[in-house]
Amino acid sequence: MSSGVKATDATYTNDYAALRGLHQIASTTGIAIMVVHHLRKADAEDPFDTVSGSTGLTGAADTTLILTRRDSDSGVILYGRGRDLEEFETGLEFDPHTCRWRDLGDPVEAFASDTRTAIFEAVRAGKTAAKAIISETGINADNVYQTLRRMVRVGDLKNDGRGTYSRPLDPLSEVSECQKQRPQSDNLTDLTGGEEGAV
Repeated sequence: MSSGVKATDATYTNDYAALRGLHQIASTTGIAIMVVHHLRKADAEDPFDTVSGSTGLTGAADTTLILTRRDSDSGVILYGRGRDLEEFETGLEFDPHTCRWRDLGDPVEAFASDTRTAIFEAVRAGKTAAKAIISETGINADNVYQTLRRMVRVGDLKNDGRGTYSRPLDPLSEVSECQKQRPQSDNLTDLTGGEEGAV
């Protein structure tokens, strides 16, 4: 698909212009137009960043759906986000006997029980960056990124915003500030100026 925009224009402008005409037709006629595109090979935490090209493509479209195939089985994960569409992510499985897709619901529940366990173990071992978790677990990067997003969303993990993950702190197991500041020795100096005494 070519927009006819000069090659000297910015990549974003080229990509946006490539879909602008179709978007105008859809808006004018009130019909839906689906454009099938491909993903780039590099992985990303934001699914939109896996779309080949610039963000001009996802910016021009009202809705973007991303279908990612899992390496380990026949299942796939469908992710969607748009102007009039609430963000969603669901697991799908193709039935070759009926030639129909089956909605499996939450992909973490459908696919990632083993992946979640492996990620937890990696984080406990001190592998807190996404790439370190992928290297430690040996699991497909797309599956790890998708599972990490879901785990953060449901509160299983925390993301500091810089790509580092950690387990949420359990307030019942945390040492209080008073305990942290308390001297290690049981012998404390009397605050009245007297001799040291046993506490």
